[in-house]
Amino acid sequence: RAFPLPLPAFLLAKPLANVSPLLHEKVFGPVTVHILLLFLLATPVQFGAGRCFYRAAWRSLQHRAATMDVLVVVGSSAAYISSLVSLLAAALDPSHTPFVHFETS
Repeated sequence: RAFPLPLPAFLLAKPLANVSPLLHEKVFGPVTVHILLLFLLATPVQFGAGRCFYRAAWRSLQHRAATMDVLVVVGSSAAYISSLVSLLAAALDPSHTPFVHFETS
């Protein structure tokens, strides 16, 4: 049901990343349109389509069990949070190069 949702972020991150020079325009500091689009596409997938994983992981942790849902939540949240921190660091410090993995989350 949620399969097509992350597809635009994946295509934008890998095969279509060098198609348009507009994607590499800087918005602020070293943050480009490409990075902002990845963030905007990944956020609803992370918290919208991923909501069922968060709920199931929480229920399993309440029962003191670590199911596959916990692994999915930990992995995708780590990729999303580290990308968000890198994006914010680049926005605050122009000498920081953002290294994001939004397509992974």
